[in-house]
Amino acid sequence: MQGLKIIGLGSALPGKRVHNDDLAKIMETSDEWIFSRTGIHERRFCEKEESAATLAIKAGKDALESSGISASDLGVILVASMSPDFTAPSMAAILAKELSAEEDC
Repeated sequence: MQGLKIIGLGSALPGKRVHNDDLAKIMETSDEWIFSRTGIHERRFCEKEESAATLAIKAGKDALESSGISASDLGVILVASMSPDFTAPSMAAILAKELSAEEDC
């Protein structure tokens, strides 16, 4: 696949935010202590209605909108996740179906 380029980006974040100050209320720690060691001020978790797939679908739709192309124009869909909902079918296959991309994408 010669000449590949990124022409659009999309993103999605889970809705539940947990700040270091929230953790400090239930354990012996502080925002300063956590941040100085990890660089993290907050982490996010999926709400009940959210999943890796629903977030991927939102990000995919955002990417299509920002690119100005339709899903049928896609040649490939790549999904990288540390926490997929399941191993099969792949997240890329689910995303292709939900975006109405070509079956061989």
